[in-house]
Amino acid sequence: MSVAWPGRYTLYISDDQSGEKVQAITDIERGSVPTIDLNAPCFGFKECVTVTGDGSPPAPSGTFQPLSPTRILDTRSGLGIPNGPVRPGDGSIDTSNDDFRAEEELNHELVVTGRAGVPDHGVAAVLLNVTAVDPTSDGFVTVGPRPQGQGDVFNDQNSFGEWPDASNLNFSEGQTVPNLVLVRVGAGGRIRFHVHGATTHLIADLAGYFTYGNDGAGFSSVAPTRLFDSRQPSESSFVSNARTDVQITGRAGIPTNATSVVVNVTAVNPTSAGFVTIFPAGSTVPNASNLNLRPSENRPNLAVVRLGQSGSISLQPYLYGPDATVDLIVDVFGYFSDDGGALTSTTEPFRIVDTRSGVGGSEVPFGVGESRSFAAAGNGRIPSSATAVWANVTVVEPTGDGFLTVYPSGGNAPNVSNVNWRSGDINPNMALIPLNSEGEFSIAVEMPWDEHASAHVIVDVLGWVSTS
Repeated sequence: MSVAWPGRYTLYISDDQSGEKVQAITDIERGSVPTIDLNAPCFGFKECVTVTGDGSPPAPSGTFQPLSPTRILDTRSGLGIPNGPVRPGDGSIDTSNDDFRAEEELNHELVVTGRAGVPDHGVAAVLLNVTAVDPTSDGFVTVGPRPQGQGDVFNDQNSFGEWPDASNLNFSEGQTVPNLVLVRVGAGGRIRFHVHGATTHLIADLAGYFTYGNDGAGFSSVAPTRLFDSRQPSESSFVSNARTDVQITGRAGIPTNATSVVVNVTAVNPTSAGFVTIFPAGSTVPNASNLNLRPSENRPNLAVVRLGQSGSISLQPYLYGPDATVDLIVDVFGYFSDDGGALTSTTEPFRIVDTRSGVGGSEVPFGVGESRSFAAAGNGRIPSSATAVWANVTVVEPTGDGFLTVYPSGGNAPNVSNVNWRSGDINPNMALIPLNSEGEFSIAVEMPWDEHASAHVIVDVLGWVSTS
């Protein structure tokens, strides 16, 4: 079908199977009609509201399509968001001025479809490394889909409402802080940034995307295993621009047909500021970063990296100080391959553990050397068939330096780490957490330098993997 007269149209679209019906406004060119994506919020349209039904359809399960790291957002240069650093709030504003409302929305939303190899349609979620640069004060960022609007389709504030009680990225004034983010693609192929407490520049480097169905790579967990540690006698510390390849396939149960790998990379004892880029072995180092460094501070970040030559990945730091060095650790948690594996489903973030309030268990902080188990499968929106969860793990109010490990319940904590911190820090890190046969995971907290220390822990779920 097509239209004879180009212009702005109001569409009424019904999904007879689900009962969802939306009203959308869109511009249509002569001789064509827009694509209607029944799995997407607002069926893919930006200006849209629910007429009947429950609102946005649930995100479909899908497979992963890895990409070479590509920068799609840098507010310092106007890439992705052209009107400066992201201001506090979610893009809504209490004013009747149309220009102010449009400017505020533009400052908080990023189009992710149709860019850097991501298709225009059929995209369930994107995987991004998001970095906050030079925040004006302490705060945090929550990243989510642009939601389906409610009420009047002609009200450009109709898609704003309550945001989830969750966070993706915590920062202190002046810090540069990265974290990997899994986020569902929202209405109009957009995601939204809700910034709390500060104005900050944001950078986003694309690692890949999830499609609907089985036409990409499925996920398989492995026992968390340390694959590389430059502190070992057989290795040496990194200097600036020194590149090291780490063999991935053929180790820790990762087969030769794996296409990408899920690793946690930790920087230990950097002697200057800088950053680390992780990329497929054999390729040119991209304009992207995975880990930002501060002198003498141990910092981790999760990365999903496409495998390069001989099933390897490359690590390359850039250090600002003369004669500066840093040690790097690589822990593996799973892989994606085109030959089977579980599907990923994404969701708006929700909290399943908060030891400050008792969510998920007792209302007390972790002590030194303490481990606790938590239910994931069947908890909240997570189905009972889930075999792993994508989650943001945050340490709050630690009274000593330390680290924690997240692992399937039922055994001893493996020799890996997910989050590292200094006393008093608020440190988040994303984790892809394998679950045991009962759908449970454990958190083990270590603060070996102070036997009386304690730390609160928060877990926010971003998605899950399941074979069904």
